[in-house]
Amino acid sequence: MAGTLTEQVAQGIQASVQTGRFAAGQRLPTLCEMSTELGVSMITMRRAIARLAAAGVLDVQRATGIQVRSTRTPRFQAHVLSVSFATPVPYYYAARNRAFLEFLREHDIHVTAVCAQDREFDLDFPTVRHILATQPVTVAIVDSEPLAENNTLRKLLNERGVRFVEKWTRKPSPAAVDSLFLDIAPAYQKLARHCARCGVKQVLFLGNDESWIGFRKAAQAVGSRAKRVGMPAAQLNEACAVSVEHAGYSAIAQLLHQGQIQRGQTLLVTTDDYFARGALFAILNAGWRIPHDIQLATSVNVGHEPVVGMPLTRIEMDPVRDGKAMAQVVMRNLTPHKRRRKPLIVQPRFVAGKSTRLRGRHSQTGPSGIAPGR
Repeated sequence: MAGTLTEQVAQGIQASVQTGRFAAGQRLPTLCEMSTELGVSMITMRRAIARLAAAGVLDVQRATGIQVRSTRTPRFQAHVLSVSFATPVPYYYAARNRAFLEFLREHDIHVTAVCAQDREFDLDFPTVRHILATQPVTVAIVDSEPLAENNTLRKLLNERGVRFVEKWTRKPSPAAVDSLFLDIAPAYQKLARHCARCGVKQVLFLGNDESWIGFRKAAQAVGSRAKRVGMPAAQLNEACAVSVEHAGYSAIAQLLHQGQIQRGQTLLVTTDDYFARGALFAILNAGWRIPHDIQLATSVNVGHEPVVGMPLTRIEMDPVRDGKAMAQVVMRNLTPHKRRRKPLIVQPRFVAGKSTRLRGRHSQTGPSGIAPGR
């Protein structure tokens, strides 16, 4: 929630009207009572009420007090609080969150999103506290990390009687009423088997710790030897697509220069489509052909893979599908229930493209391969 304190108070009261806490014609508490409840000054409260009166939300009369003005605008059926560690900048998170919001709003469900990074997490969720104090919340959907690392958020929700759904975890908190899990293991298993069939001597993995653990486990299960190439954490910063693409170019150019990549015997695995873009440019800039001199597989977003003249071998993430899955988990928990639901599971898809080739298959550079420009 952004803006001045007056704007925040006004938004909170308006959300209470939209979610049905205060019905049309209903009288609100006095200015003194509301300012005490919210912990703000009378001046701030008076300004917030005046703003809502000017917007046609409230009707203020000396004789009748503060009342909700009748309106034909349909109220929201529920209010969902979304607390996430994911920033809205990377494409996957932006597309996923948009699908999540659009699906719920089509069903007249209001969503308030809070990014729990940096100041919000360090100061024990001040924005979440304010929302819970000023707006009725039907259900919350949260990342597993805030709950796993800090119990404050769980306590805040419990104090207000707000049930919560936990997403992106195989083992949700016992207090969660439902959960959503992104299971990438089957896709990694298919990729690992594919790598083993490509007949290369080395599989180099470039990605974060969590992804490496998943891929290494899958590779070991099929007897494929994989090695992680260490990189500074700053190179994997997803806040800027250009910096990630540059990191991909720099990392591969350095590996080529140091002779760590065996020509014709190496398969690279990356976990970011922007990183793959930079890696591909470094490979072609060095005069190497794909897949003849080097093979490559990467994670991509559906419809957003690097354009290189050939379909890549890839693990496809589907942000729109995942966003709708988040919304579906929320929808099935709007009404309180006692039964424990099975987690909703979504899985990325593995696709064998032409940036890798199976052992014994020899294709010529052309439509099925890509070489540096003449």
